[in-house]
Order: sequence, then C-alpha cells, then structure tokens
Amino acid sequence: MFPLWGLFIGLAAGFLMKGKLSNLENLPLKHLWLVFAGLLVQLLIFPTPWWSPIITGDTTYYHYASYILVALFFVVNWRMLTLWVMGLGMLLNAIVITANGGFMPADPDAIACAGHERVADAVRTVGEYANVVFMDETTQLNFLGDWICIPAWIPAASAISIGDVVLMMGLALLIAMGMRSGPKQKEDSDVKAQTESA
Repeated sequence: MFPLWGLFIGLAAGFLMKGKLSNLENLPLKHLWLVFAGLLVQLLIFPTPWWSPIITGDTTYYHYASYILVALFFVVNWRMLTLWVMGLGMLLNAIVITANGGFMPADPDAIACAGHERVADAVRTVGEYANVVFMDETTQLNFLGDWICIPAWIPAASAISIGDVVLMMGLALLIAMGMRSGPKQKEDSDVKAQTESA
C-alpha cells in the first residue's frame, strides 16, 4: 500500500510554505522508474478494489522483488536525506514482512474500522488475504504490523503500520521541501555531487 496521504499532506504543506508545484521537477531523483516498477509488481500480485490479482499462486518472491526494486531506488539516491525517512519506513515494513514469511500481520478490527469489512472477514475466517495474515500470538513483531486504523470516513482509509506512518512522513517531507526548492538548489546539489565524485 502506497502512503497516498503523505502525498496530500506534502502538497498542502508545500503550498502553505508558498512553494510551487513546478519546483518538483527540480528534485534530483535518479531512476524513478524503479519505484513505479515496484508498485507495478504489487498491483499484479495483490487484489485491488478494481481487479483481482493477475499473478496468482505463491507470490512471496514477487513481493520481495517489489521491495528490492524500491530499495535500489533509495540506494542510488542516498544523498537525499528526506529519502532516508522513507527508507526507514520501508525497512520497518520489510522487517516484519520477512519475519512472517512474506506476509504482513494485520488486526482485522483495524481493517474493519477502515471500512473493509469483506477483507476483515476473510482475514478472520481464512487467516490470510492477499499479503496480510491474521495478527495473533503466533505472528512475529506485531507492533510493526497493520494495527493503526485510518477511519472509513477518511478517503483512502486503510489499516496501516508504523512503517507506513514513517513512509508517509518521509513522502510529505520530500514533496513539501521539493516544492520549496528551485533551480538554484538543484544546480547546487548537482555541483556538490560532481565535486564529491571527482
């Protein structure tokens, strides 16, 4: 799940700080396609409100691959400190997912609170749904699982994890600070990067 609200919060903060949307073009992000490739993999293996998974069966390794693609993006852009916050959020999610065999433990009550009753029922009865499993005493690192409820009356509501919150904060910072920056900051960043690599 991509932290969509981080985008909205970042845009709101950027406009409040009198930033410009056009300044986002100046963010020195390299190989952004890695992020979209990782998201595409997850869209292919997990159900959405609009379609069923295209790739079925054991999708554990596809799930790991999606995280590796996004991790590579963070590695090639390691000089951007705001991405470190996003990277920490992704790492927290990766740790709990790896500890639970490729699944994210989720509290069905939090899922129901977010308005996804069908998913909550599936998790309670079957024990798993897509990439989430029923959170109980047998799952590992439950405090890093999906137990935080974004209420159903909020658009794009869902049950989220601490990692999602950190990831959302990092995205908001990236957007807000990017809207505040301009061509000069980008040029300075490029010059500094060339100097360090020389």
